[in-house]
Amino acid sequence: MSNLSKTFFHPVLRESTRDFVDGSAFSVDLKARLNQNKNDENLCIDYKVDLASSGISAQLADGSAQVFLDLYSKETITRILSPLVDEEGTIEFKAGQLLGVLEVQAAVIATQTIKSYSPAGINKEYGDANFYILPGSILAISEKILLPLSFKRIKLESLIRVQLSTDLDPDVYELNLDSDFITILMGKSFHALWDIMRSDIAVKPYLALSIYKDTFVEALSLIYKTEEAEGFSWAQALIARCENIGIKLEELTNFSSQNQAALKLLRELGVHKLLASEV
Repeated sequence: MSNLSKTFFHPVLRESTRDFVDGSAFSVDLKARLNQNKNDENLCIDYKVDLASSGISAQLADGSAQVFLDLYSKETITRILSPLVDEEGTIEFKAGQLLGVLEVQAAVIATQTIKSYSPAGINKEYGDANFYILPGSILAISEKILLPLSFKRIKLESLIRVQLSTDLDPDVYELNLDSDFITILMGKSFHALWDIMRSDIAVKPYLALSIYKDTFVEALSLIYKTEEAEGFSWAQALIARCENIGIKLEELTNFSSQNQAALKLLRELGVHKLLASEV
């Protein structure tokens, strides 16, 4: 995605220049929320396009251009260029795909060749020139905005990442809780075991009683020790889950209480699922 400092060879509607002098404007209002369906916690971004330019609107109307959102999540190292179908609507992303503070910039981009582009309202310095616009060229671009994503109801499982680490002993794993998602770093042998266990339906519940349980214990311990941890997305999700099942965080003062809390949080994925398989 081109940024505001780039020089274009055709008029581009943006706040930082005087390419358009007739009051034309372009922006997109955004609001982030979770899917209203309680069983689906995907991220939804409601949008409303505000475009005041007859020339650019004409390109949208005949299909030679389209509005896009360029979204970047530093926490998950994810960049998405998402087309907007209508002037107002919603785009949806999988839970955990975009986290932290989302960088968003809207743009109108040519999707077809425009052989004679000379929109109304451009600066007289352009004279009577007609511009040859190639697909992928930007016609309008908004200022970049920062959209904080902080949802207490998001599934904690979607905020956990597992990564192979060649720096660790092959038979061990360690936790990293210093960002919006929890990272479980695994040595080579342990990572291979992880893949085997999670692919076997009969064995998978044991992950809840072992690795996930240890992860939750460590996470609860960190929340109890420091208030700063509550700023992370995984901590907000974990705190909300504790509140929903009646676990009081102020009572989790030692390993025993934290261990019991973790087992309660994971009972549906662990103990209950194993018992149900024996019935």
